[in-house]
Amino acid sequence: MNLNECIKRVEAYLNKSDNHPRVININDIEYLKVFKKHFKVGENIFLDVSKYSTDDENPSIDKLLNDLSMLDKSIFLTEISTYLKLKGNDEVSWFLNHVLHSSFNNKVIVICYQCDRNLQVSDGRLKRLIYNVESKTTRTPDLVFVKDSKFIPENQIHVVGIENLANAIESYDVDKIYINTKKNKDNYKHAIYNIIEQDSPFKVLCSKDDRTNLLDEGMGSYEQWINALEKINMYGSWYSCISKIFGSCNGLDNFASNWKYYDENKRWVYFIALKLFGVENNWCLCKAVRNSKSENELERNIYRCLLDEQFDYKSKDFWDKYNERKQLLEAWGKNAKETNAYCNIIKSKGEDIIYFLTDITEEEKQLIFEYLDKNADDSNEKEILEILEKVYLDLFYYLSPFWFDNGLLDEYFQKYKYQKVANKIFPEFKELVEKQALEREFNLLPARSSKIEEIERENTALYFIDALGVEFLSYITEKCKENNLLTVITVCVCELPSLTRYNKDFVEYFFSKGSKLIGGKKGIKDLDDIKHNGINGYNYENTKLPIHLIGELEVIENIIKRIHSDLNQGKYDRVVIISDHGASRLAVINKNENKWEMQTKGEHSGRCCPKNEIDEKPDFAIEENDYWILANYDRFRGGRKSDVEVHGGASLEEVLIPIIEITPKKDNIEITMITKKIKFSVRDKNAFIRFYSTYKIHDVKVRINGTMYKTITEDNQTFQVNLPDLNKAMKYKVEVYSGNNLLQDDLEFEAEKEGFATRKLF
Repeated sequence: MNLNECIKRVEAYLNKSDNHPRVININDIEYLKVFKKHFKVGENIFLDVSKYSTDDENPSIDKLLNDLSMLDKSIFLTEISTYLKLKGNDEVSWFLNHVLHSSFNNKVIVICYQCDRNLQVSDGRLKRLIYNVESKTTRTPDLVFVKDSKFIPENQIHVVGIENLANAIESYDVDKIYINTKKNKDNYKHAIYNIIEQDSPFKVLCSKDDRTNLLDEGMGSYEQWINALEKINMYGSWYSCISKIFGSCNGLDNFASNWKYYDENKRWVYFIALKLFGVENNWCLCKAVRNSKSENELERNIYRCLLDEQFDYKSKDFWDKYNERKQLLEAWGKNAKETNAYCNIIKSKGEDIIYFLTDITEEEKQLIFEYLDKNADDSNEKEILEILEKVYLDLFYYLSPFWFDNGLLDEYFQKYKYQKVANKIFPEFKELVEKQALEREFNLLPARSSKIEEIERENTALYFIDALGVEFLSYITEKCKENNLLTVITVCVCELPSLTRYNKDFVEYFFSKGSKLIGGKKGIKDLDDIKHNGINGYNYENTKLPIHLIGELEVIENIIKRIHSDLNQGKYDRVVIISDHGASRLAVINKNENKWEMQTKGEHSGRCCPKNEIDEKPDFAIEENDYWILANYDRFRGGRKSDVEVHGGASLEEVLIPIIEITPKKDNIEITMITKKIKFSVRDKNAFIRFYSTYKIHDVKVRINGTMYKTITEDNQTFQVNLPDLNKAMKYKVEVYSGNNLLQDDLEFEAEKEGFATRKLF
């Protein structure tokens, strides 16, 4: 029958004395609405099944059946079949069969929705009680169970509580209806509906923003996806969300430098942003993102991004990628677990391991020293320095030449530093040490006491650094340059033996003149503690590698940073660094005891011995202050076993000490070439250049073509440099130094030979 005919039959039924129930089946939701509206008039009672439920619970069918028997008005029962379909077809059929076989005191009309198969009866007496409306069949929605309203996409039909579900099904023609309920799919194992449990915030995000489908659910935890869902609900899309958090979805690689400042959740969001919107200008980050399925994998893949690449280590492309990776790791901050795993992996690289190491972590620095111990020798110093300039810049600074303006010292300390790092003594150098042990040319240098009075002491801070030798001067000047500081350096000789108690009279002198003593009268002992006590694991008994140099350089760098801060704040006009003595690493690794044995056991690592304990002068010994002092790398028997380095002897590295005056660099010093073009004669050796400084500068020299030249000046502003060995007509670059401070490196002049014109080919 059609809908109108059905309505007429129901109206006729309501006017009869027949109290057998009627069951109406309608398959079209719009017809259903029309039917309900038509009879919601007068005293007709519409009983919704939800009336018999408490919050988020199934209705009580017993109470419902009881009301059907007790109420005395015409009753239209709605939503019952729709609800019972959650229980299964058998439940629907049982209920309808029960009603059809019942007799009531009133009129009962059961409105069914899409129950054709449940109303197929053969009993003619029952058939007359069933009105089946002919119509199209409205689609059946999927039911999506969610336990949190956050999981419900915007603009989706949803209800709160299972008791309200039937009403929604009979009200909306939709593909899905969301139910916020504590019920599970397992509570309705026989349901006719397709029930989906939406306990995954990720799946909700997929429905809210299609970009989410580019991701995998395993890329985040449940809590992380919940937080993301809250943000997407707030901002509407991933694009808007990421733009709000990071400022833009473009150029996300530019924000990598902030990684170490992000909290855990923001790091995860950044990882997701990279996955969704990609990386534009960073090879390492792009590769790591592509290979990562989680935030933790991202960091691991940044560490390992070089491992599976085939590179020419001399190519610019390799070092560009190396530096990209290093910058990312510095931004990420240290991760002990990943560092340890990475270092274990790259040990398989053999001699190529150096190209996969950086100076970011202690573990990598130690591996660099292992590499140098195995591979550095007297034939590859240039190659080693070229590599260290890229992988361990501080160590490169330490190994860089310092210009002492003294051929012996230039050669000696360059070789000493390299051998300290290489952890070996080359035969030629040992011969040089023993030659100096006899000739003692260091006696030509001034004593520290003779230079102290020349130093300005008003508004001056004294940094007395115990055991700071001249080996560190190249490193100190580079660190001062980084901090925009100028140095004036004087190399002096300490008192013998090279022990602190004979070499700290300058402390009282500065104190008496009102200077500030940083570290007090005892001075700064950090370097001395490393050399004597092997702190931080730097112990010769634990490792024979010179890894203590890592700590030494860090101590010095921190001191320079503090000096920069103090001078920058105007606490002092200048800082003066003075040491009591130096120390020798090579005397430790030499491992040679001479035939004389000390009676006083365990003192000074055997580098000096009281005279009254030995009847004859030992070989290579100097007599001073009632001590025999060894000037080569031997030790007296019975001396204290050295941990890391020794002092007390008279090797150059033990007796030469620096006086370093440090002041802020003027930002407005300008140096200009006066002679931008010169003519010269190779025979007459008459080449010279002149330049001018806007401020008076002292101890000025220049480097041209790798050679250092002294300057001539009368006013410390206009300078002349004689170049007798100039022999090529070409353009030359000029670096100007004050002491060992590079002031300017962009000057140039053009040299042309006298009597010749430069021919140009067209």
